[in-house]
Amino acid sequence: MTRKTFLRNELSPRVLAAVARTEEQSETLITLVQLGFLLFMGTLYFLAPKGYTGDVPIRPVPLVLLVYLPLVMVRLLLAWRRLLTPLLLGFSILVDMVMLSLLIWAFHLQYRQPPGFYLNSPEVMFIYIFIALRALRFDPRYVIGAGVAAAAGWLFLTVYAIRAGSGITRDYAEYLTGSSVLVGAQVAQIIAILTLSAILALAVYRSGSILIRAAREESLRQDLTRYFSPLVVERIVAADGGIRPGDGEFHLGTVMMIDLRGFSARAAAMDPKEVMTMLAEFQGRVVPLVMEQGGSIDKFMGDGILAHFGTATRSDRHAHEALTAAEAIRESLLEWRDDIAFGIGIASGEVIFGAVGDETRLEFTVIGPPVNTAAKLEKFSKRLRAHIVATRQTWNRARRFGFKPRASWRSVRRAPVEGLSDPLDLVAVLR
Repeated sequence: MTRKTFLRNELSPRVLAAVARTEEQSETLITLVQLGFLLFMGTLYFLAPKGYTGDVPIRPVPLVLLVYLPLVMVRLLLAWRRLLTPLLLGFSILVDMVMLSLLIWAFHLQYRQPPGFYLNSPEVMFIYIFIALRALRFDPRYVIGAGVAAAAGWLFLTVYAIRAGSGITRDYAEYLTGSSVLVGAQVAQIIAILTLSAILALAVYRSGSILIRAAREESLRQDLTRYFSPLVVERIVAADGGIRPGDGEFHLGTVMMIDLRGFSARAAAMDPKEVMTMLAEFQGRVVPLVMEQGGSIDKFMGDGILAHFGTATRSDRHAHEALTAAEAIRESLLEWRDDIAFGIGIASGEVIFGAVGDETRLEFTVIGPPVNTAAKLEKFSKRLRAHIVATRQTWNRARRFGFKPRASWRSVRRAPVEGLSDPLDLVAVLR
Protein backbone atom coordinates (compact mmCIF):
# COMPACT_ATOMS: atom_id res chain seq x y z
CA MET A 1 0.00 0.00 0.00
CA THR A 2 1.41 3.38 -1.00
CA ARG A 3 1.62 6.26 1.46
CA LYS A 4 -0.98 8.18 -0.53
CA THR A 5 -3.42 5.27 -0.38
CA PHE A 6 -2.75 4.81 3.34
CA LEU A 7 -3.44 8.46 4.09
CA ARG A 8 -6.56 8.42 1.93
CA ASN A 9 -7.85 5.44 3.91
CA GLU A 10 -7.00 6.97 7.28
CA LEU A 11 -7.95 10.62 6.85
CA SER A 12 -10.95 12.51 5.56
CA PRO A 13 -10.61 14.61 2.38
CA ARG A 14 -10.74 17.77 4.48
CA VAL A 15 -7.82 16.67 6.65
CA LEU A 16 -5.91 15.36 3.62
CA ALA A 17 -6.22 18.78 2.03
CA ALA A 18 -4.90 20.42 5.22
CA VAL A 19 -1.91 18.05 5.31
CA ALA A 20 -1.21 18.72 1.62
CA ARG A 21 -1.29 22.49 2.19
CA THR A 22 1.13 22.19 5.10
CA GLU A 23 3.54 20.06 3.07
CA GLU A 24 3.38 22.53 0.19
CA GLN A 25 4.21 25.35 2.59
CA SER A 26 7.10 23.25 3.92
CA GLU A 27 8.54 22.95 0.41
CA THR A 28 8.51 26.72 0.07
CA LEU A 29 10.29 27.03 3.42
CA ILE A 30 12.86 24.38 2.43
CA THR A 31 13.64 26.20 -0.81
CA LEU A 32 13.96 29.54 0.98
CA VAL A 33 16.50 27.98 3.36
CA GLN A 34 18.45 26.62 0.38
CA LEU A 35 18.37 30.05 -1.23
CA GLY A 36 19.67 31.50 2.02
CA PHE A 37 22.46 28.91 1.97
CA LEU A 38 23.47 29.97 -1.54
CA LEU A 39 23.49 33.65 -0.60
CA PHE A 40 25.51 32.86 2.52
CA MET A 41 28.07 30.81 0.58
CA GLY A 42 28.35 33.45 -2.12
CA THR A 43 28.82 36.23 0.42
CA LEU A 44 31.33 34.16 2.37
CA TYR A 45 33.29 33.34 -0.76
CA PHE A 46 33.57 36.92 -1.96
CA LEU A 47 34.42 38.34 1.49
CA ALA A 48 36.88 35.66 2.69
CA PRO A 49 40.58 35.72 1.73
CA LYS A 50 41.06 33.59 -1.38
CA GLY A 51 44.34 31.92 -0.47
CA TYR A 52 45.48 31.66 -4.08
CA THR A 53 47.10 33.90 -6.68
CA GLY A 54 45.14 35.71 -9.34
CA ASP A 55 46.40 33.54 -12.23
CA VAL A 56 43.94 30.70 -11.52
CA PRO A 57 42.50 29.85 -14.98
CA ILE A 58 39.11 28.76 -13.67
CA ARG A 59 37.29 29.41 -10.44
CA PRO A 60 34.80 26.55 -10.11
CA VAL A 61 33.32 27.47 -6.71
CA PRO A 62 31.48 30.61 -7.89
CA LEU A 63 30.67 28.77 -11.12
CA VAL A 64 28.87 26.00 -9.20
CA LEU A 65 27.04 28.60 -7.10
CA LEU A 66 25.91 30.45 -10.23
CA VAL A 67 24.66 27.22 -11.83
CA TYR A 68 22.86 26.15 -8.67
CA LEU A 69 21.15 29.52 -8.10
CA PRO A 70 18.72 29.40 -11.08
CA LEU A 71 17.86 25.78 -10.23
CA VAL A 72 16.87 26.85 -6.72
CA MET A 73 14.87 29.78 -8.10
CA VAL A 74 12.97 27.44 -10.43
CA ARG A 75 12.28 25.12 -7.48
CA LEU A 76 11.03 28.08 -5.43
CA LEU A 77 8.66 29.07 -8.24
CA LEU A 78 7.32 25.51 -8.51
CA ALA A 79 6.89 25.28 -4.73
CA TRP A 80 5.14 28.66 -4.63
CA ARG A 81 2.71 27.59 -7.33
CA ARG A 82 2.16 24.16 -5.71
CA LEU A 83 3.52 22.34 -8.77
CA LEU A 84 6.10 20.10 -7.10
CA THR A 85 4.98 16.56 -7.88
CA PRO A 86 6.63 13.58 -6.09
CA LEU A 87 8.74 12.95 -9.21
CA LEU A 88 9.95 16.56 -9.29
CA LEU A 89 10.62 16.45 -5.56
CA GLY A 90 12.76 13.35 -5.90
CA PHE A 91 14.64 14.89 -8.81
CA SER A 92 15.19 18.15 -6.91
CA ILE A 93 16.65 16.25 -3.94
CA LEU A 94 19.07 14.49 -6.30
CA VAL A 95 20.02 17.85 -7.86
CA ASP A 96 20.59 19.35 -4.40
CA MET A 97 23.02 16.62 -3.39
CA VAL A 98 24.80 16.61 -6.76
CA MET A 99 25.32 20.37 -6.64
CA LEU A 100 26.46 20.24 -3.02
CA SER A 101 28.93 17.46 -3.85
CA LEU A 102 30.19 19.46 -6.84
CA LEU A 103 30.65 22.49 -4.61
CA ILE A 104 32.76 20.49 -2.16
CA TRP A 105 34.68 18.85 -5.01
CA ALA A 106 35.39 22.26 -6.62
CA PHE A 107 37.43 23.47 -3.66
CA HIS A 108 40.45 21.34 -4.54
CA LEU A 109 40.49 22.84 -8.06
CA GLN A 110 39.91 26.34 -6.78
CA TYR A 111 42.79 26.15 -4.35
CA ARG A 112 45.05 23.86 -6.48
CA GLN A 113 45.21 21.16 -3.85
CA PRO A 114 45.06 17.35 -4.09
CA PRO A 115 41.50 15.95 -4.10
CA GLY A 116 41.87 14.70 -0.53
CA PHE A 117 41.86 18.39 0.45
CA TYR A 118 38.08 18.65 0.21
CA LEU A 119 37.42 15.68 2.49
CA ASN A 120 38.28 17.93 5.44
CA SER A 121 36.18 20.81 4.10
CA PRO A 122 33.79 22.32 6.66
CA GLU A 123 31.17 22.51 3.91
CA VAL A 124 30.34 18.86 4.73
CA MET A 125 28.06 20.25 7.48
CA PHE A 126 25.68 21.49 4.79
CA ILE A 127 25.06 17.90 3.75
CA TYR A 128 23.54 17.27 7.17
CA ILE A 129 21.53 20.50 6.96
CA PHE A 130 20.11 19.54 3.56
CA ILE A 131 19.09 16.13 4.91
CA ALA A 132 17.50 17.68 8.00
CA LEU A 133 15.49 20.07 5.80
CA ARG A 134 13.62 17.12 4.34
CA ALA A 135 12.20 16.42 7.81
CA LEU A 136 10.00 19.49 7.41
CA ARG A 137 7.67 17.32 5.36
CA PHE A 138 5.57 14.52 6.83
CA ASP A 139 7.06 11.95 4.45
CA PRO A 140 10.10 9.91 5.59
CA ARG A 141 10.76 8.76 2.02
CA TYR A 142 12.28 12.11 1.12
CA VAL A 143 14.56 12.04 4.17
CA ILE A 144 15.80 8.59 3.19
CA GLY A 145 16.20 9.71 -0.42
CA ALA A 146 18.27 12.72 0.61
CA GLY A 147 20.40 10.58 2.92
CA VAL A 148 21.10 7.92 0.29
CA ALA A 149 21.94 10.58 -2.32
CA ALA A 150 24.26 12.34 0.14
CA ALA A 151 25.99 9.08 1.11
CA ALA A 152 26.45 8.19 -2.57
CA GLY A 153 27.87 11.66 -3.22
CA TRP A 154 30.38 11.34 -0.37
CA LEU A 155 31.35 7.87 -1.53
CA PHE A 156 31.99 9.27 -5.00
CA LEU A 157 34.11 12.09 -3.55
CA THR A 158 36.13 9.59 -1.53
CA VAL A 159 36.72 7.21 -4.47
CA TYR A 160 37.59 10.14 -6.74
CA ALA A 161 40.14 11.44 -4.22
CA ILE A 162 41.80 8.03 -3.98
CA ARG A 163 41.84 7.43 -7.74
CA ALA A 164 43.03 10.97 -8.49
CA GLY A 165 46.24 10.49 -6.54
CA SER A 166 45.57 11.38 -2.92
CA GLY A 167 47.41 8.82 -0.86
CA ILE A 168 45.75 6.51 1.62
CA THR A 169 46.94 6.77 5.18
CA ARG A 170 46.29 5.11 8.50
CA ASP A 171 47.74 8.00 10.44
CA TYR A 172 44.95 10.16 11.83
CA ALA A 173 47.24 13.16 12.39
CA GLU A 174 48.50 12.97 8.82
CA TYR A 175 44.92 12.79 7.59
CA LEU A 176 43.95 15.91 9.53
CA THR A 177 46.99 17.96 8.52
CA GLY A 178 47.48 16.76 4.93
CA SER A 179 45.57 15.64 1.87
CA SER A 180 45.79 11.90 2.39
CA VAL A 181 42.63 9.83 2.66
CA LEU A 182 41.79 7.99 5.87
CA VAL A 183 39.40 5.36 4.57
CA GLY A 184 37.97 4.57 8.01
CA ALA A 185 37.08 8.25 8.55
CA GLN A 186 35.22 8.39 5.23
CA VAL A 187 33.34 5.18 6.00
CA ALA A 188 32.39 6.70 9.35
CA GLN A 189 31.23 9.81 7.53
CA ILE A 190 29.00 7.77 5.24
CA ILE A 191 27.64 5.76 8.17
CA ALA A 192 26.94 9.01 10.03
CA ILE A 193 25.04 10.39 7.03
CA LEU A 194 22.94 7.23 6.70
CA THR A 195 22.37 6.98 10.46
CA LEU A 196 21.21 10.59 10.68
CA SER A 197 18.87 9.99 7.75
CA ALA A 198 17.44 6.86 9.36
CA ILE A 199 16.89 8.59 12.71
CA LEU A 200 15.22 11.59 11.09
CA ALA A 201 13.10 9.33 8.88
CA LEU A 202 11.97 7.37 11.95
CA ALA A 203 11.19 10.61 13.78
CA VAL A 204 9.20 11.89 10.79
CA TYR A 205 7.34 8.58 10.52
CA ARG A 206 6.46 8.54 14.22
CA SER A 207 5.45 12.19 14.28
CA GLY A 208 3.45 11.57 11.11
CA SER A 209 1.62 8.73 12.86
CA ILE A 210 0.83 11.04 15.76
CA LEU A 211 -0.30 13.68 13.28
CA ILE A 212 -2.62 11.20 11.58
CA ARG A 213 -4.16 10.17 14.91
CA ALA A 214 -4.51 13.80 15.99
CA ALA A 215 -5.99 14.77 12.63
CA ARG A 216 -8.41 11.84 12.79
CA GLU A 217 -9.50 12.83 16.30
CA GLU A 218 -9.86 16.47 15.28
CA SER A 219 -11.88 15.42 12.24
CA LEU A 220 -14.06 13.30 14.51
CA ARG A 221 -14.43 16.20 16.92
CA GLN A 222 -15.52 18.52 14.09
CA ASP A 223 -17.95 15.92 12.79
CA LEU A 224 -19.40 15.43 16.27
CA THR A 225 -20.06 19.17 16.62
CA ARG A 226 -22.53 18.80 13.77
CA TYR A 227 -24.64 16.55 16.01
CA PHE A 228 -23.76 17.69 19.55
CA SER A 229 -22.91 20.97 21.17
CA PRO A 230 -19.18 21.71 21.62
CA LEU A 231 -19.51 21.18 25.38
CA VAL A 232 -20.98 17.71 24.90
CA VAL A 233 -18.29 16.88 22.34
CA GLU A 234 -15.63 17.78 24.89
CA ARG A 235 -17.17 15.36 27.36
CA ILE A 236 -17.27 12.58 24.76
CA VAL A 237 -13.65 13.11 23.70
CA ALA A 238 -12.39 13.47 27.28
CA ALA A 239 -14.11 10.31 28.54
CA ASP A 240 -11.34 7.80 29.33
CA GLY A 241 -13.45 4.68 29.13
CA GLY A 242 -15.86 5.90 26.50
CA ILE A 243 -19.49 6.85 26.95
CA ARG A 244 -21.92 4.01 27.71
CA PRO A 245 -25.72 3.94 27.69
CA GLY A 246 -27.03 4.85 31.12
CA ASP A 247 -24.06 7.05 32.06
CA GLY A 248 -25.38 10.18 33.70
CA GLU A 249 -25.11 12.55 36.62
CA PHE A 250 -27.28 14.99 38.54
CA HIS A 251 -26.92 18.67 37.78
CA LEU A 252 -28.64 21.81 38.92
CA GLY A 253 -29.41 23.52 35.63
CA THR A 254 -31.86 25.50 33.54
CA VAL A 255 -33.81 24.11 30.59
CA MET A 256 -35.17 26.17 27.69
CA MET A 257 -37.78 25.13 25.14
CA ILE A 258 -38.21 27.28 22.00
CA ASP A 259 -40.95 26.71 19.44
CA LEU A 260 -42.40 28.44 16.38
CA ARG A 261 -46.16 28.97 16.47
CA GLY A 262 -48.32 27.59 13.66
CA PHE A 263 -45.36 26.34 11.73
CA SER A 264 -46.90 22.97 10.81
CA ALA A 265 -49.91 24.61 9.16
CA ARG A 266 -47.69 27.09 7.35
CA ALA A 267 -45.31 24.34 6.18
CA ALA A 268 -48.17 22.36 4.65
CA ALA A 269 -48.69 25.16 2.12
CA MET A 270 -44.99 25.69 1.37
CA ASP A 271 -42.50 24.04 -0.94
CA PRO A 272 -40.33 21.51 0.98
CA LYS A 273 -37.17 23.42 0.11
CA GLU A 274 -38.69 26.62 1.47
CA VAL A 275 -39.66 24.80 4.66
CA MET A 276 -36.10 23.55 5.22
CA THR A 277 -34.64 26.95 4.38
CA MET A 278 -36.92 28.60 6.93
CA LEU A 279 -36.00 26.06 9.60
CA ALA A 280 -32.30 26.52 8.85
CA GLU A 281 -32.66 30.30 9.23
CA PHE A 282 -34.55 29.85 12.51
CA GLN A 283 -31.98 27.45 13.92
CA GLY A 284 -29.13 29.58 12.59
CA ARG A 285 -30.40 32.48 14.69
CA VAL A 286 -31.12 30.53 17.87
CA VAL A 287 -28.16 28.14 18.17
CA PRO A 288 -25.30 30.70 18.23
CA LEU A 289 -27.09 32.75 20.88
CA VAL A 290 -27.57 29.69 23.10
CA MET A 291 -23.92 28.67 22.75
CA GLU A 292 -22.73 32.22 23.26
CA GLN A 293 -24.11 32.01 26.81
CA GLY A 294 -22.53 28.60 27.47
CA GLY A 295 -25.69 26.64 26.72
CA SER A 296 -25.95 23.32 24.95
CA ILE A 297 -28.42 22.28 22.26
CA ASP A 298 -30.10 19.06 23.36
CA LYS A 299 -32.12 18.36 20.24
CA PHE A 300 -33.99 19.80 17.30
CA MET A 301 -37.65 18.81 17.19
CA GLY A 302 -38.92 20.05 13.86
CA ASP A 303 -39.70 23.69 14.56
CA GLY A 304 -38.71 23.33 18.22
CA ILE A 305 -35.36 23.47 20.00
CA LEU A 306 -34.53 22.08 23.43
CA ALA A 307 -31.51 23.68 25.12
CA HIS A 308 -30.01 23.54 28.58
CA PHE A 309 -27.56 25.54 30.67
CA GLY A 310 -25.20 24.50 33.47
CA THR A 311 -25.40 20.81 32.57
CA ALA A 312 -22.76 19.91 29.98
CA THR A 313 -20.35 21.89 32.18
CA ARG A 314 -21.33 22.93 35.67
CA SER A 315 -22.16 26.60 36.10
CA ASP A 316 -23.82 28.39 38.99
CA ARG A 317 -24.94 31.10 36.54
CA HIS A 318 -27.17 28.79 34.48
CA ALA A 319 -30.37 30.78 35.13
CA HIS A 320 -28.61 34.05 34.31
CA GLU A 321 -27.24 32.52 31.09
CA ALA A 322 -30.64 31.13 30.06
CA LEU A 323 -32.55 34.38 30.54
CA THR A 324 -29.82 36.39 28.80
CA ALA A 325 -29.96 33.98 25.86
CA ALA A 326 -33.78 34.11 25.82
CA GLU A 327 -33.80 37.91 25.54
CA ALA A 328 -31.24 37.80 22.72
CA ILE A 329 -33.24 35.10 20.90
CA ARG A 330 -36.43 37.13 21.22
CA GLU A 331 -34.76 40.20 19.71
CA SER A 332 -33.23 38.17 16.88
CA LEU A 333 -36.49 36.42 15.97
CA LEU A 334 -38.42 39.70 16.02
CA GLU A 335 -35.89 41.15 13.58
CA TRP A 336 -36.06 38.03 11.43
CA ARG A 337 -39.73 37.89 10.42
CA ASP A 338 -42.71 39.87 11.65
CA ASP A 339 -45.18 37.20 10.52
CA ILE A 340 -43.81 34.48 12.78
CA ALA A 341 -44.99 33.86 16.35
CA PHE A 342 -42.88 31.96 18.84
CA GLY A 343 -42.76 30.94 22.48
CA ILE A 344 -39.92 30.29 24.92
CA GLY A 345 -40.39 28.35 28.16
CA ILE A 346 -37.68 28.29 30.84
CA ALA A 347 -37.44 26.30 34.09
CA SER A 348 -34.65 25.51 36.56
CA GLY A 349 -34.03 22.62 38.90
CA GLU A 350 -32.25 19.32 39.27
CA VAL A 351 -31.87 17.30 36.07
CA ILE A 352 -30.02 14.18 35.02
CA PHE A 353 -27.59 14.80 32.20
CA GLY A 354 -26.40 11.65 30.48
CA ALA A 355 -26.41 9.21 27.59
CA VAL A 356 -29.46 7.27 26.45
CA GLY A 357 -29.84 4.71 23.68
CA ASP A 358 -27.82 1.56 23.06
CA GLU A 359 -24.27 0.69 22.03
CA THR A 360 -25.03 1.40 18.36
CA ARG A 361 -26.52 4.85 18.85
CA LEU A 362 -26.18 7.18 21.81
CA GLU A 363 -27.81 10.50 22.50
CA PHE A 364 -26.89 12.99 25.23
CA THR A 365 -29.95 14.50 26.82
CA VAL A 366 -31.38 16.01 30.00
CA ILE A 367 -34.10 14.28 31.97
CA GLY A 368 -36.09 15.66 34.90
CA PRO A 369 -38.95 17.90 36.01
CA PRO A 370 -37.45 21.13 34.56
CA VAL A 371 -37.59 19.61 31.06
CA ASN A 372 -41.30 18.90 31.40
CA THR A 373 -41.94 22.28 33.03
CA ALA A 374 -40.10 24.19 30.28
CA ALA A 375 -42.13 22.38 27.60
CA LYS A 376 -45.40 23.17 29.42
CA LEU A 377 -44.41 26.83 29.86
CA GLU A 378 -43.61 27.13 26.17
CA LYS A 379 -47.15 25.97 25.36
CA PHE A 380 -48.58 28.17 28.12
CA SER A 381 -46.89 31.22 26.58
CA LYS A 382 -49.43 31.07 23.73
CA ARG A 383 -52.34 31.36 26.17
CA LEU A 384 -50.49 34.08 28.05
CA ARG A 385 -49.69 35.89 24.78
CA ALA A 386 -46.04 36.03 25.78
CA HIS A 387 -42.74 35.55 24.00
CA ILE A 388 -40.91 34.26 27.09
CA VAL A 389 -42.24 32.56 30.21
CA ALA A 390 -39.96 31.51 33.08
CA THR A 391 -40.51 30.25 36.60
CA ARG A 392 -40.08 32.69 39.47
CA GLN A 393 -37.40 30.33 40.81
CA THR A 394 -35.35 30.80 37.61
CA TRP A 395 -35.86 34.57 37.74
CA ASN A 396 -34.76 34.88 41.37
CA ARG A 397 -31.65 32.81 40.79
CA ALA A 398 -30.73 34.79 37.68
CA ARG A 399 -31.12 38.07 39.54
CA ARG A 400 -29.02 36.72 42.40
CA PHE A 401 -26.20 36.12 39.93
CA GLY A 402 -26.37 39.57 38.36
CA PHE A 403 -28.93 39.25 35.57
CA LYS A 404 -29.98 42.70 34.34
CA PRO A 405 -33.12 42.46 32.18
CA ARG A 406 -33.36 44.42 28.96
CA ALA A 407 -36.92 43.41 28.12
CA SER A 408 -40.04 44.32 30.09
CA TRP A 409 -40.76 41.37 32.40
CA ARG A 410 -44.05 41.01 34.26
CA SER A 411 -44.98 38.84 37.21
CA VAL A 412 -47.73 36.23 36.86
CA ARG A 413 -48.72 34.83 40.25
CA ARG A 414 -50.26 31.42 40.84
CA ALA A 415 -50.76 30.67 37.15
CA PRO A 416 -52.51 27.34 36.45
CA VAL A 417 -50.35 25.72 33.77
CA GLU A 418 -51.98 22.88 31.85
CA GLY A 419 -50.24 19.57 32.52
CA LEU A 420 -48.79 20.67 35.88
CA SER A 421 -50.52 19.76 39.13
CA ASP A 422 -49.81 22.99 41.04
CA PRO A 423 -50.05 26.65 39.97
CA LEU A 424 -46.74 28.41 39.46
CA ASP A 425 -45.39 31.85 40.10
CA LEU A 426 -44.03 33.00 36.75
CA VAL A 427 -42.36 35.94 35.02
CA ALA A 428 -43.01 36.70 31.38
CA VAL A 429 -42.17 38.99 28.50
CA LEU A 430 -45.47 39.69 26.78
CA ARG A 431 -45.92 40.28 23.08
